[in-house]
Amino acid sequence: MQYALFKAFLDAISTLTSHQKNTLNKALSPELKATTHQPNLSTAIEQKFSEQPSCPHCKSDQIKRWGCSDGRQRYRCKSCHKTFNALTGTPIARLRHPEKWQAYLNGMSHSATLRVAARECGVTLHTSFRWRHRFLAVLENDQGNDLGDIVELDETFFA
Repeated sequence: MQYALFKAFLDAISTLTSHQKNTLNKALSPELKATTHQPNLSTAIEQKFSEQPSCPHCKSDQIKRWGCSDGRQRYRCKSCHKTFNALTGTPIARLRHPEKWQAYLNGMSHSATLRVAARECGVTLHTSFRWRHRFLAVLENDQGNDLGDIVELDETFFA
């Protein structure tokens, strides 16, 4: 493609409607997946957990690796002797198809309905409903700290 034509194409992207942007994104998705690597959400969670592992049952940090299950590292607590993985005790524990989570979250961030998100990810409507509530529960538990100390407000009047 010629540079001038490509530049005009890039400039026109900002004028597209959200539906047109979604259509363009769907058309580019197979091409982008072949050229870029998105990190697996499940893998990212496991890496974060492995930095500071602790037992979700008794909160002990005395744990040891205890094999793998379904490709996930399992751990065993030396205090309570229970086994767990990085997702145990979280709202997304026992959810299937972790390779589809990122695509589903992308759909949620673009305000996709349950049916549209289910169709795009290749899951059932029931699964889409369950995932939506589980992912929203994760967001609910991940709120920022309360404001403290001195907070100043100013008056603003709108006509």
